[in-house]
Amino acid sequence: MAKDRITIQRLLAKREHIEKGHEKQAEMYIKSLDGTVHVQSPPRDVVLDALDAESSTEGNRMLVYEAVTEPNLKDAELHKEFGVAHSPDLIVDKLFNLGEVAGIATEVMKMNGFDGKSTQLVDELKN
Repeated sequence: MAKDRITIQRLLAKREHIEKGHEKQAEMYIKSLDGTVHVQSPPRDVVLDALDAESSTEGNRMLVYEAVTEPNLKDAELHKEFGVAHSPDLIVDKLFNLGEVAGIATEVMKMNGFDGKSTQLVDELKN
C-alpha cells in the first residue's frame, strides 16, 4: 500500500490535528476497584523520564501518577489519608495492584505511539 510523502505543506495543513494528537484520553476499568479511571497522555518529558527511570516499576509508577487525571492522584488529602504525603507518587502503589499499574502504563505508552504500529518500513533504500 503506497503512501504519500510527508511535505511541509501537508504538515502545515495537519497542524491542528498533529498538536491535538498528543492529547489522547481514555477510560480504563480497574478490576480491584470495580470502577474506571480517566487517563490522559502525559507530556513528552514525563514519558521520557519514565523510560529513563532506574526500574520499570518506578517508570510505570511515574506514568500512572501523571496520566490518571480522575480521580486526581495528586490530591493532598488523598496522600495524607493513605500516608504517602512524604512521597505522593506512592499513592499509585496504594491504590492499584502491580498488574493494574503495569496495564495502565502499557496503555499510556500505546497512547504515545509505543504500540509497534506507529511506523512501517515501505521500501528499503538501496546503496
